[in-house]
Amino acid sequence: MQWNEFRSHISQFTARQQQHVKEAFDLGKKMHGDQKRMSGEAYFSHPIAVADMLADMGADPDTIIAALLHDTIEDTPLTLKEIENIFGESVGALIEGVTKLSAADVAEQPNLNEQVETLRKIFTLMEKDVRIMVIKLIDRLHNMQTAEFLSREKQAALAQETYDVFVKIADRLCMQDVRDELEGLSLSILQPDLFEKVSRLREKNELHGDTVIKVMRQKIAEQQPQTLRNLHMLFEAKSWDKGREQMEAEGTTITGVSATTVVFLAVNTDDCYRILGQLHQFWKREILSFQDFINTPSVNGYRGLHTTLLLEDGTRVRCKIRTQEMHEYARKGITTHCFKSKEFGLLHYLPWAERISTLSQDTEGKSSEFWQSLQSDILGESIVIYGPGDQGVTVPKGSTALDGAFYMFHKEALKTQSISIGGKSVSLSIPLQHSHSLNISLGDEPLVQREWLGFVKTGLATAMIRTALAAGKPEAEKISLGKELIQQELSIHQKGFIEEFKEENFRSALLLLGYSRLDDLYIAIADGRIQPHEAYLSLFEQKQNVHRGSAKRFRMTYRITMANAETMDRVSEIHRRYRHGLSDLRYKKSRTERLTVFIAGSLSPDEQENLQKELVLVGAEHLKSFSFSGFMASIAGIVLLISLWGLDPVFARILLQDGLTAVDLTIIRFATVWGISALIYGFQRLFFGKRLKKLNPFSIDLLFCGLALFITGFFTYLTLSLILPVQYIFFIIGGVLVSALAQHRRYQMFPALVILGGALAMLGVQQGWSPMGFLFGLVSGTGFALYSYVSKRYQEERAFVRARYPAFLFWVSLVGMILSLGLIPFTSLGTLQTMTIAKAVLFSAVFIYLPYILYFEYMRRMKTIILNHTLPFVCLATIAGEVFLTHSTLPLIGLALPIVFVLQFAGLEKSQT
Repeated sequence: MQWNEFRSHISQFTARQQQHVKEAFDLGKKMHGDQKRMSGEAYFSHPIAVADMLADMGADPDTIIAALLHDTIEDTPLTLKEIENIFGESVGALIEGVTKLSAADVAEQPNLNEQVETLRKIFTLMEKDVRIMVIKLIDRLHNMQTAEFLSREKQAALAQETYDVFVKIADRLCMQDVRDELEGLSLSILQPDLFEKVSRLREKNELHGDTVIKVMRQKIAEQQPQTLRNLHMLFEAKSWDKGREQMEAEGTTITGVSATTVVFLAVNTDDCYRILGQLHQFWKREILSFQDFINTPSVNGYRGLHTTLLLEDGTRVRCKIRTQEMHEYARKGITTHCFKSKEFGLLHYLPWAERISTLSQDTEGKSSEFWQSLQSDILGESIVIYGPGDQGVTVPKGSTALDGAFYMFHKEALKTQSISIGGKSVSLSIPLQHSHSLNISLGDEPLVQREWLGFVKTGLATAMIRTALAAGKPEAEKISLGKELIQQELSIHQKGFIEEFKEENFRSALLLLGYSRLDDLYIAIADGRIQPHEAYLSLFEQKQNVHRGSAKRFRMTYRITMANAETMDRVSEIHRRYRHGLSDLRYKKSRTERLTVFIAGSLSPDEQENLQKELVLVGAEHLKSFSFSGFMASIAGIVLLISLWGLDPVFARILLQDGLTAVDLTIIRFATVWGISALIYGFQRLFFGKRLKKLNPFSIDLLFCGLALFITGFFTYLTLSLILPVQYIFFIIGGVLVSALAQHRRYQMFPALVILGGALAMLGVQQGWSPMGFLFGLVSGTGFALYSYVSKRYQEERAFVRARYPAFLFWVSLVGMILSLGLIPFTSLGTLQTMTIAKAVLFSAVFIYLPYILYFEYMRRMKTIILNHTLPFVCLATIAGEVFLTHSTLPLIGLALPIVFVLQFAGLEKSQT
């Protein structure tokens, strides 16, 4: 197209304006020069076509100029500054707005997507000037009209993006003519067979519609002839999506789908309502079909009255009653305003635009989150709910009651105390339905909680909650909270402590999430910008790709505070949602407001993870989950651990009676344990050393643990040289109880000590006393108590040891081995037979090192306190072993220990609850 032909489309412009446009026309033609499109046409034909279509829509001169030059910044040497110098800042802003971001613009942030970020840019800028989006839509429309010259793959990609994004944007701007053409072009590429079928249906509908209009006009003329004086009736084609629905409904029992839509054009708004009344007099109307978009305009600004009539022959007709102005807006949308007014910003015309900046700021640096919010809050389907004074509010379909509060009251919704629907109090998370009437009770101060993030579905509500959470706490407190929340995830997945891992190992994962430091991630978790489970998966399980579909049996326990009724409602709702896979659900209430919940069932791994995520989000604590096979393996492992611990002194006494001395066994024990520890630690350093931090071998606590373990081991064998294993094990249990009594003042354990002392005295009377044996036993028990206390403090409070337990065992056993070297002058190892030494080495590996491995592995899966509860059962294994080997029933006196266990357990439970 040459200038003279193009000028005919802008004849309404003044001579000066036309000259200005000609300068842009000539500049664009010059800059694009010999560039060609895929069709072989001159590239500049595309900007001309876009400008031409915009001119026919009534675009202003600046919009036309921007359309002519909209590709020059990307495809030619022309700069934005040069364009602004010639045509002004307004034109420059329009061109800058429609210019796509390049890969280089987002290269430094790997979690950004250039297409989504371009959309973010356009949506943000169109708050100030909606003409940017109008140009972009017409640009896309012409690209779709000429898509046939692209490869099949590029056609499909272009059509899919058009259908997913630009069709919805056109709908939100009420540009229905553009929307319908974009949707039809997309469908013709993506589903050509369906396109042909719906095209034929649309043609059939139009022919039938002409007949229906004649029938209706005739009846109106007979009943109320004056009505036709200022009334025009038009057939309106269904959208392609509605055409598909009609086609799918044909031949079924589905009702509510009409083949014909007729538009009634009235003189003014009053006439609209008058015509509506007359139509309802002439024909029967379908129940619940009436919609008043005049009093409550649609989300895209559309206005009109809708009703569905049933004609005498049963034909269902969808009637839309509008004024001429309403009709023009229905077809052309925002373009009926933005080219004629000085108010170019979208906020001036469509209230939904005020959500854009909130959503964009909340999802800054996260393309996927912005895309999700765009789909749900801006481009998705909507429903209308009613608030105070029956004020209608449009909210995204799928919104919850709390979402509705934020859409009605914005930041004031942070003070929400309770919500009622139809006069009945409901959970904040209950889904809203069309026409729900909400009554929201607000407090004087913000009541926002992190759990609210689990009660909302919309990006707007999420953004406001996150902003409030971010403003409510100092940074140090947020870091602490975020670390605590992700540590819960690590505990669930048995990964150890987060402090054990080197931060530099997470650099790439952090960058993908949009953060540079772990502290930044902790803050984001505390602010609710990322869920702990999502953070865990990004840091630890990026490469996992396993089948997640089949159901697996599992068991789960957690604790929840009952003080908050809303939280309990939410927990009950979660249980109901997964009830298809739950076979057992039990509750145990404590004296306080805490409830322990036990769950068993069969769910897929994905469902189990989602269940855990939802429970943690509403406040579940100490959550532990085991697969059924894993649970049974854990039980078997604990039984093995108890057996090995309990039989340790039994087999040690056998070795001591077989020619070994306490010194010999001590040296062999620490040499063997250190040797195996060195191998295991070396393996961990070789394959996982880059991820895990090193332990400080000169830590006072670590050195003390080694010393206490040496004392315990040496004096254990001195004790077993003089007294029987059952008597010895009483000293170990006594040491643990005294330690617990001293540390926590759990006086409930005092009766347990009395029972323990009584049982020990009875055994002494029956089996014989050894003052030195009892003294050595006391030292051994004290050493074990000190080791237990210091190692627990070191592992859980100071060095945070779970995943790094091979390093802990290596250094502790190294200290023990070094100390045992001082016993070499007193050893008789040189005179011992090889078989005797081999037995001692095997004993040390099986009854000393293996229990350590089992203990630390189960420490990663459960709390220390649970393992400590098994300690009295260790004594039962010792009793059983001694009875079997000695054929004496005297050790059965030790069965008093279950009573000790019950009293100890009661004391621990009371302290916990």
